[in-house]
Amino acid sequence: GGRIGVLARTSCVAARLVPRSIRDVGDMLDAGYVLEGSVRREQERVRITARLVETSGETHLWAETYERRLSDCLAVQAEVAAHIARSLMSELLPAGPTVEAGREPDSAAYQAYLKGRYYWNKPGDAGLTEAVHYFDQALALDGAFPAAFAAKAQALVAQAEYYNGRPKAFLESARGLAQTAIRLDPTHYRAYVALGDVCRLLEWDWSGAEAAYRTALSMNPSHHLAHRAYGLMLASLGRRDEAVREADRALTLDPLCLVIGTSAAWVRYAVGDYHAVIDRCRHIIEMDERYGFGAARRLLGAAYLQVGREADALSELERAIEESGPEPIPLAWLAHARAVTGDRAGARDLMARLQARRCDGATHVAAYHLALAWTGLGCLDDAFAALHEACEDRDPVLASVAVEPRFRPLHRDRRFGALLARLGLAGREGHAGEGQHDASGA
Repeated sequence: GGRIGVLARTSCVAARLVPRSIRDVGDMLDAGYVLEGSVRREQERVRITARLVETSGETHLWAETYERRLSDCLAVQAEVAAHIARSLMSELLPAGPTVEAGREPDSAAYQAYLKGRYYWNKPGDAGLTEAVHYFDQALALDGAFPAAFAAKAQALVAQAEYYNGRPKAFLESARGLAQTAIRLDPTHYRAYVALGDVCRLLEWDWSGAEAAYRTALSMNPSHHLAHRAYGLMLASLGRRDEAVREADRALTLDPLCLVIGTSAAWVRYAVGDYHAVIDRCRHIIEMDERYGFGAARRLLGAAYLQVGREADALSELERAIEESGPEPIPLAWLAHARAVTGDRAGARDLMARLQARRCDGATHVAAYHLALAWTGLGCLDDAFAALHEACEDRDPVLASVAVEPRFRPLHRDRRFGALLARLGLAGREGHAGEGQHDASGA
């Protein structure tokens, strides 16, 4: 009680793309209220209209019109946003807190920052390079702009996760940026999410990561990315019920986001609920039939493998390669699947292709995913060598090694226990120990 949950931009934009009634939008997003509005500009004048609508009865609860000059567009935006926020809290939370204005950044820097956010919101990693460019531009114009520091940190973490290069370098840069953002503004919740990601992926500091995520959520309980990251971390630590709760909360806040949906499915995979993974991944793929979200299709193949539907697993992983091209991750996952289903020659052919890609140096071939393929082939020395390399690279997926069922053949090897100890995962609740198998996932 006492809080307003705000749905994420991704789902709100997706809901806006097809004409629907307010009631339909409310049903789609499970939202009780919608804030809608319009902006009209004529030369140096702007008129902004905002309306608060209760979705079930399509009842207009509140409306306001603002007319301002555009001589300082940033000041106009800040003033109108603060006024709307105060009005919303007055309408929905009569005893709510007041909105405090923070430091106003340079106007040109803020415009560059907004361009960066635009590219940040493009699908996958399509806009990450441009996003970093504009965040750099914003910081060049205003070197004390905490939002730009935090946004660049998050973009660099995303570049690490998408293997745009060696992950360790991106994560090390992100650490300093997140720390600077917090120093400039200790209330900037996005900076704490970035710091939590750095603690989790670079430093394997699980307590520090949890503290950062919880701080972010205390400042903004509706921040879907904080719930997502926290859920992923809890799943990696084997804290199953908490992980599912956080992942589902992220999905509630951004129900149409493919990344959030796939992350929630991965958490179910990590706790061994493979049939739920299959249902969720099918739903995600149906949501984006034109693009065929590759991560969801790969995860669907991995889940099919765990329930013994080998033909379906191979079909989905082959389809992932058809849709994305011969990218290293689907090639490695298919190599693993072929090996464990009896096609060792086919797996070896795929491994030869991956090794050739590594030699040409044009693409980062993540050692973690090679380790999966080597494990499927039963080449445990090669698998552990690849996992050692993944540690050196600070591969972002390495955090999930203890809850990845495809690594079960490694669990009895003393080197696996040493790996968990290195990652700070040994002895944590929910992990598979010596001679045990954890029913969990990727």
